[in-house]
Amino acid sequence: MRKTADFDVTQRIKVSFVSDAEVRDAVRKYSDYVKTETLCLDCAFAETRPSSASDWDINGHPCSIEVLPVNK
Repeated sequence: MRKTADFDVTQRIKVSFVSDAEVRDAVRKYSDYVKTETLCLDCAFAETRPSSASDWDINGHPCSIEVLPVNK
């Protein structure tokens, strides 16, 4: 998603996602790892599908993910 959005390789991002409880719990449990690996400053569950989200299948779980650049 970073590449598709043409973000700089070092660009920090903000992620919003909508998925089921299992994915939400896994992201919460491994949030430090996810943030480190993706240069994400904030990875937050959203109640409704973010407007520019892409739809994915994560091991059989539907998930809508939005990735936005963080301007410093």
